[in-house]
Order: sequence, then C-alpha cells, then structure tokens
Amino acid sequence: MTKLFASLTFLVAFCTLSHAQDSLKIGSTFSFETKGSGIFINDRSRIDCITCIYETIQDNPIHHFAIYSGLSHKLSLNDKYTIETGVFLEERSFSGGDNTVDNWIVYPKIFLSGENTMKAFNRTFRYKIAGGDFWNEDFDDMLRIHNIDFQGIVTEVGYKNTTLGFLIAGDLSVNIGLGLHQYHKFYVKQTFNKLETNFYLSDNQLANYQNHILPRDINFGNNTSFKISDRIQVEGQLEFRANQELGTSLAAGIGAKSQFKNLRVASNLKYYQADFNLGYYSTRLFYRGNSSYVGEQLYPLRNFFRYYSQWGNYTRIQNKDLVGFELQINWEQNLHKRMAFFTDIDLNIIGDPETQTGRTVPLYTAGLRINYFKHFKTEFFITNKHMNLDSFYQTFQASELPYLGGSVVLDLKGLSL
Repeated sequence: MTKLFASLTFLVAFCTLSHAQDSLKIGSTFSFETKGSGIFINDRSRIDCITCIYETIQDNPIHHFAIYSGLSHKLSLNDKYTIETGVFLEERSFSGGDNTVDNWIVYPKIFLSGENTMKAFNRTFRYKIAGGDFWNEDFDDMLRIHNIDFQGIVTEVGYKNTTLGFLIAGDLSVNIGLGLHQYHKFYVKQTFNKLETNFYLSDNQLANYQNHILPRDINFGNNTSFKISDRIQVEGQLEFRANQELGTSLAAGIGAKSQFKNLRVASNLKYYQADFNLGYYSTRLFYRGNSSYVGEQLYPLRNFFRYYSQWGNYTRIQNKDLVGFELQINWEQNLHKRMAFFTDIDLNIIGDPETQTGRTVPLYTAGLRINYFKHFKTEFFITNKHMNLDSFYQTFQASELPYLGGSVVLDLKGLSL
C-alpha cells in the first residue's frame, strides 16, 4: 500500500515538474475567523439531560463563554497549486481567568494541494493531489467518513467524465476513537450532467486495542447523487463490510437536501446491520483532563458549531441493527435591515427496530441575529445544545430545558493585501 502511494506521488510530482511553466504567478490571500459562544447558567450542577450517560450535562467550555480565532494564509502558484497555513487560538473559559494556562490552546492547519493537466497517448488527463489537515471535507460518504477531521492524502487522475482516486485517512482510533487505525480508499467516480456515481473499495486497518477480531478487513460500495435542480439534491449509498470472521454485513442510506434563499433543509434515513459497526467503539475518554477541558485529544471549539450527524452516533450502540433518521433545518427571516430571527433544528433518532429501543436527540437554537456588517454579527438565543467532552468522538448533548445564550461571529475570507 505504501509503495503504491509512493509511486502515485512520484508520478504526479514528475508530471508537475515536466509541465512546469518558466514564469511564476504568485497569489496571496488571508482569511480570518472568530467565534465565541456561551450559555448563561446559574446552577451548572443540575442541567437535566436527554439520553446522556449521566443524568445531568457535565461542565464544558460553552458554559463559561469560550472563544476562538484563526488566521489562515493561502499561497497560490500559477492558479494551480496552493499552500494553506493557519494558526488557531482558543480561550476556553472566560470565567477561568485571563492567566489560566489550561484554558489556552494553540493549534495549526496545514494543507497543500495541486491540480493540472497532462498529455499522454494523444489524450489530455487531469490530475490532483492534496494532503494535510482535512476539516469536514466531503468524500461522497454519508455512512462513515463524514463530519470529521483527520490528516490525510488524496490523489486523483481523471479523463473526460471518469476519475480514479486514492485516499489515505490518518489514525481514526486515537484521533477520534472509531477503532480504525488507517483507512485506505480506492474509488472510481463518474460525473454526468446532473448525476455523479462513485464505486469504491476501502482497506480498513483496525485498531488492535479495540474489540476487533481481525487486524483488517475491507468495505466496498457505491454512492450516487443526483441534482434535481440547482437547489435540490438527492443521494443514496449502499456499502458492504467483508470480514473473514464476521461474514458480510451492510449499511445503506438515502438523503435529500435543499437550499433556498433563507431556508436550508436536509434529511437522511440510514440503516446499519449489527456486524457492520462491530468493534468501532471506544470506552476511552479523550477530551477532558483531570482539571481542564483538554485531555489526550482536543475538541476544537469550531467543531461545536457543526451538525450532530456522525458515524460515531451509530458505533456507540453495539450488537444491534440500527435505523437512523436525521433532520436539519436552518431558517432565517429578516426583521429589519440589520436584524433577523433565526432557527436551527437538528433532530436525530437512532434505534433498534426489533427491540424498539434507542434514543432521540433533538437539538435546537433560536433567537435574534444582529448583522453589523456582512461578516460581523452577534446573536442572542435560547438553546438546548451543549458540548460533550465525555465521549470517544466529538459530539453534543441535549438538555431537557432551553437556556439563554449569546455569541459573536467575525468571518472574513479571501482578503488580498
């Protein structure tokens, strides 16, 4: 596997050098983002929780107002190759004091990519290579590898409407707790006018400290999406896990999403056979230290503002066939030139049809958004969404009652100096 990847990398590098231009065009842009959020709670010792491990929601940075800022620079060469470097800073508790070192966090983002074309056998091929920190990237996967961060490398070579690709995802056992040490995916993607279909095979190197019977197995399947219009898209996926000891098991999903001027709606229906997720579960807690909000791993504040949907929601329930329903609604209605009412709903229902057991996690946030200018705003809201530092993956908890909260957001992208 390593030799194959090295060969692909060498081929792309050779093609890049052999087609390099004598002149060099350099572009430079900056992006800056800041977001802080807090929930106003008088008694943090008693926040009743829906479907928590504990009866109450545990303390976390959002209960004390936490804020992060990130500055990123993107260097582009000849409009084909980019190097992105960024530094992100966090203060994870305002009530913890200005000089509490445990609440200071600094971490980087480094991402390199390049894409170009080359001629061979009287035909024009396109190629792409990218590597570094992948943050919540879309890899045509609604069942496993989505809504997560990892370090990885992807290489693609394409001709006309067909693309061959190879993806390596770094350690998803320590990094997230999914019991998947390395993930190698080969895929063939075909793109038509409104239809895109992706056939793939993945080699799963399973973490030996998890409940895996064998050190590795394979998955194979297909993901197909179709654009009904510019605003509506549907997606379906069927995937099989082939394990020498467990046999063959499957997972399937269908979904749809739509985007209008001030309304976004997305919904997914998923099914996992019990053996498909067997072993992809960890009892280790990564995100909380003895006296701080950081443990062996970091739960970045920026990830608190994502959706609940993750593969980890299904792997945490072992030895059961599972059906999941996910619904996301984001709506904003202008009340004034600089003021709007907004609602974010994130409903998730996961259960075993045979025993009729499972859990329902209804997350919601609603309130007023004040736009001082296009990229700077503050929000005042009620919410039942809380950060969960006591799980093996980065997720949330829902309180039974809503609480008042506030946030500040500054998002500037593509600034040229």
